[in-house]
Formats: sequence, structure tokens, C-alpha cells
Amino acid sequence: MADNQQVSVSAAEPAAKPKSTAEAVAEIEAGIVAAQEAKQAAETETKQEAQQAKEKTLEERKAEHEAKLKSGDALVKSLKTFMQNPTPKISTGFPVLDMALGDGHFSGGLPPGLISIGAIPSLGKTAFMLQVADNIAQAGNDVLFIALEMTAVELTARSISRLSARHLSDNDLKEETKYLRALTSSGVKYFEKYTPENQAFSELYTERGERLQRALEIYEKEIAPHLFIHEPFSTLTASQIETLVKDHAEFHGKAPVVILDYIQLLAAEQGHERETDKQKMDAAALKLKHVSRDYKTPVICISSVNRANYNEEMTMESFKESGGIEYSCDTVLGMQIYGQGLRRSSNETLNFRLEKSRKPRRIQICVLKNRDGETGYFVNFENYPAVNLYKEVSEKRPERSFEDVPPHWKADAPAFKMLKLPKTASGGNEEPGNADNQATDPNGTHQAPPKKHKKATERPITAQI
Repeated sequence: MADNQQVSVSAAEPAAKPKSTAEAVAEIEAGIVAAQEAKQAAETETKQEAQQAKEKTLEERKAEHEAKLKSGDALVKSLKTFMQNPTPKISTGFPVLDMALGDGHFSGGLPPGLISIGAIPSLGKTAFMLQVADNIAQAGNDVLFIALEMTAVELTARSISRLSARHLSDNDLKEETKYLRALTSSGVKYFEKYTPENQAFSELYTERGERLQRALEIYEKEIAPHLFIHEPFSTLTASQIETLVKDHAEFHGKAPVVILDYIQLLAAEQGHERETDKQKMDAAALKLKHVSRDYKTPVICISSVNRANYNEEMTMESFKESGGIEYSCDTVLGMQIYGQGLRRSSNETLNFRLEKSRKPRRIQICVLKNRDGETGYFVNFENYPAVNLYKEVSEKRPERSFEDVPPHWKADAPAFKMLKLPKTASGGNEEPGNADNQATDPNGTHQAPPKKHKKATERPITAQI
């Protein structure tokens, strides 16, 4: 019975109608068309997504590009923003020099940037910049003094020596014995070991001791808290100086004024040891330039000068390997002794030995390059090397010529010495040049043509005093 029921149910279901060939072909074609349409739609969607991604990338690139540049209203806006809160210039402690570093009237002082000061050997570059460093520190600004030539003890003793003499009168400083009422740097270092020989020296010893004590108190309370001297035990690179500035800014909240003594002693960066001196100097100057720009602080480099320019007035050519200094520095200062570059005749030159032995020395600083102001200004100083002291003697404003000096300088003309001229083919001495065509200053001295002087200095010469 169950078998019959199953048979009846199966018999009740309708039988599937077989498809014709035409219907099967139509169904297949419809599937193919649907697949093609789906593929086309997918490809279109992919192209649209790719185009959108491409357009988004261009927009992002454009935004990044514009973020690096300033144009239009942004230029004026950035200037106005700076004018409302400018990066302050730092006073050197010498008012007339500050004006010379500006435009001769105001806006003076050390600007954020790379600054170089150069002079012939032993003219007092380090002593001058140490006094500037102390002035800056005493005003409450941090100073990082990179000492590649002297020790911290030597530099500190020089500062104490100057402080012990700064209130003495000019007459006391000029006299042969009385200026010793102050202490030399050696006198500071060995004061505790000195024993007075008699009553007169005992009184002087007591006075010096009192001056030393006052100087130490001033230095310890007013200068030392803001003065940081780094005396590396090995050579130092410009990149290591950048690290020192970065760390100081992080630890103390503000980048320091940097003074480097001196730039020619910097070591080459790792991997660049085989480069020429000029290449090393250019790279160091560029790195220090970036430090001054990135941290908005003055970086001052003391520099030596070319031997061929010792007897010439200071110019940009005077600086050793001057390419990097000339182009990378924002400000270049030349320090010279009064009379440097002057002649009374073509076979005479300044007697540096006598001029450097004067009490005081007569020193001029010229602004050779000034990216933010004017150039060509001269500032006159009197230097007492025994006590490491500089006094500004230019009055009110800087001078426009190295011949514009105080009256007491003009009354005491620079000393000159004769050059022993080389023998001619006939056995006699060469005839001196005609001085009548040379420019003459009020003291009757002449400025020799640079070419003639350079030829003279290329040969070994001896002086006849």
C-alpha cells in the first residue's frame, strides 16, 4: 500500500518541460551580458577611486608645498608679527660699538646671526671678546664661551684682572708702576703665593688684595651665573657645538650667545678629514650659520688673518680662508692697530712693535660687513693689555673713517720703520716709489697702493728702526 501511495504522489507532480535550444542560448547570452556589465561597472568604479586618490594626493602635496613657502599677505603678516615681538639684539656693553652694529644711530647690538671678528696675532682679540662676554653675562644673558686655545682658569683670571682695574683712572692705568695697583692675570693666579718684600710693597699688596676680593665678589655674583666656559679635552667640530647649544636651550630654556675662540681650530667633521682647509672652513661656517639661524642667537667666531695682510688696513681679504667667513657671516668685524695700512713713503711701514708697546694701545674696530645695517663704521678703543681692559674712546657715534680719531691720538702720530729694499741688478737699492701721488692723511702719512705693498711683503725684509 505504501508503494502504491508513493507511486500516486509521483504521478501527481508535473514533469519538467525540457528547454529548447533557443532558450538555452538566450539564457547563456544574458549571463554573458550581465557579467560584462558587472565587469565594466567595477572597472569604472576602480578608475573613479584611482582618480579621487590621485586628486587627493595632489591636494595634499600642494598643501605641503604651500606650507613651506610664504607669499602674498603671509609675507606682510610675518613681518608685522616680528615687528610686534622682535628677536632682541644683545648689547656688547660698548654703546658706540652697538650703534655701529646697527645703522650708526639706533637698533644696535649683536643681531641673531653668525659674526666674525679678526685681527693680527696678539692684538687682544680674546681679551676683547672675553670682556664682551662678561658684559653680556652681567646683563643677565647666558654666554657659551668655547675655549679651544685657553683654559677656563686663564680666562677667569683675565676677567678678575680687568675687574680689579676697571675703576682706576686713565692716569693710574698709564703710569709705569701705579697701574700695578690692579692685578695682572698672573698676579691673580699667584696672589696667594706672593710675599711682600718691604713696607711699601706690603701696602700695595694689601690694596691689591682688597681689589682682588671685590673683583671676585662681582664676578661670582654678577657674571659667573650666566657665563659657561667649555674647554674640550680634544678637538671639537661645528656639529658638537650645535649639540652644546641645543642642550643648553633645552636645559636652561633659552639658547646662549656663543663665542668661539677661534674658528680655525675647529676640527673637520667625521668623514671629511681629507678635505682642504678652505673646504673645512666653509663647512664649519655654514654649520655655525645654521646654529645661529635655528636658535635665533648670535654666534661669534674669533678668526686669525692672512699673514700677507698684516701690514694692510683690515678688509674682507684679511681673513684666513675667507670664503666661508665672507659669504656665510652676517657681520664681519676687523680689529686693527691705529696706523695699520698707513705709510709716510713707499718704503716705510708701521712699526708694530712700538705701537703694540704703547700704554694704552690704540685699537680700531671696523664694520666690514653688516647684513642688517651699514658698513664702514669705525669705533676707537684704548687697550691696557696688562690688565685685559678695553675702553671705548669714540664719542657719541661711530666714525666713518679710520682717520677720524680722538685729538690726543692725532697729536701723537703712529711710529713707522724703514724697509730694507732688495738689491737691484746693478748692486744698488731699488728706488722708493713716488709718494707724491699717494693719499695723505692729516699727520702726513700715506696709504700705499696695495699692489706695491703686497709685492714688498712677499720678499723677506728686515727693519731699520
